[in-house]
Formats: sequence, structure tokens, C-alpha cells
Amino acid sequence: MGFFSGKDIDCFELFQISSSFSRKAALTLQKAYDDGDVDYNELKNLKDIEHEADIHVHRCLKMVEEAGTVKIFSQNRFPFGSQ
Repeated sequence: MGFFSGKDIDCFELFQISSSFSRKAALTLQKAYDDGDVDYNELKNLKDIEHEADIHVHRCLKMVEEAGTVKIFSQNRFPFGSQ
């Protein structure tokens, strides 16, 4: 992740946080349908997790923008391999 040169950003930590939201959401969804009936309180919890994850994504995008990597993507180049 050399695109964040000169910045003090722990990309692996950002990845761990992102994946923790997916895990929490999956466990909450499983719990919501666990006994065959829909638990609407758990579905509300799922919505809250989604909101937290959205905030995290916006923070990450801001870090990318501040690091200047947006220029790479705007030139129709794919730094993570051919796509």
C-alpha cells in the first residue's frame, strides 16, 4: 500500500476495522433469524452497524483523498492489477 507515502496510516488496521464490521453484521443477521422468527431489534442493530461502517468508509476515503491517491484513479489506471 505504497500509495500512502509520507502519511502515518496503518492500512492493515483500517482493513481490520472494516472486516470487523462485516463480522458484526453477519453475527447480528444470524441472530436476527436464529429461531426462525424475525427479531426486529436485531435488524435495528444491523442498521446501526451499517451506519458505523459507513462512517468508517468515509473516513478511509478522506485519508485516501488527503494522501493524493485520487489522482491515480482519476487517470483510469488500476494500481492493484489489471481489471
